[in-house]
Amino acid sequence: MRDILAELEKPDRDSCGPLAVFEYDACVRSVEDPDEGIIVNVVATNITVFGAFVDIDPKQDGLVHASQMANYHVSDLKSIVKVFQKVKVKVLEADTARK
Repeated sequence: MRDILAELEKPDRDSCGPLAVFEYDACVRSVEDPDEGIIVNVVATNITVFGAFVDIDPKQDGLVHASQMANYHVSDLKSIVKVFQKVKVKVLEADTARK
């Protein structure tokens, strides 16, 4: 414990490095906001067999269908995207009725 405490007291010794700050796109504040065709920064929140759910704004998730994630067949989506990974997506449709 003494060794750990001694290392923590030394300045600039954080082995994690600087943390990247993620900001939602300012143009998207609700499910009605994204226009079709815009590209937004998102975070992947869940990976399923049919696609990836992404956090498009602080209150709403979107779905990126598996067929739209690559130009080739991907048998395991976790090989191309990870949970909490920051990605850019193009909005193809905003279904306001189902949010």
